[in-house]
Amino acid sequence: ISNRVDRYENFNSIKLVNNIYLFYDCNCEFEFIGNNLVIGRQYQGVVSDKDGTYVEVELDNVDSGCIKFNRDFWGGVPLYYYNDGLIVSDSLSLIKKIIGPSAPNYGAIAEYISSAYNVGNRTVYSDVNVLMPDESLKVEISNENLLSVIQNPPFEKIDVKDEGTLLKMIEDTLTLSIENFITKQNKKNDSKCYLNLSGGVDSSLILAKMKEYDKDFNISSLIYY
Repeated sequence: ISNRVDRYENFNSIKLVNNIYLFYDCNCEFEFIGNNLVIGRQYQGVVSDKDGTYVEVELDNVDSGCIKFNRDFWGGVPLYYYNDGLIVSDSLSLIKKIIGPSAPNYGAIAEYISSAYNVGNRTVYSDVNVLMPDESLKVEISNENLLSVIQNPPFEKIDVKDEGTLLKMIEDTLTLSIENFITKQNKKNDSKCYLNLSGGVDSSLILAKMKEYDKDFNISSLIYY
């Protein structure tokens, strides 16, 4: 989402408000749910009303110059933003293609080399940040494209009265995730997947639940030597 119209000749576009556009390619999966734009997949969850892997763009106050980006609790879809202008994207390489060369963030590079990941919102580029899982990014277009990161409150504490309730909640969450995945694959006429079987309980349980839901679903595994 950006106001740099001249940089996106090869993309399809949707005008959101004034000079703010959504640019996308044919591989982007998104939909409008009410007044909100959802990139990825969002559905009713067991613990939260909004579960899935997605970035949600709130457009309720877009006429007054405010857009809010919400990243899902699990961080399934990344969200990067350019600090010096209104460019927000799920692709870091796309932002770099638009803005050109950036000064490196040496601290982030050193951290990435030593631990294979970065802590917090920084990336290896000094002028591009990443939104953390379950964070929101508020953009005030009327205030010189002011960007502000909002820490969302955590899930309310779940009162588990007994072990049976806890086990049911875990099973419902796993079942819902598997059902949504298989349903999505079947809609794409792609009823197959690869499942790495380690011989442990976790992967064996996932395999059993998948076959329980759809015994004809084609599941393959990989063996490493």
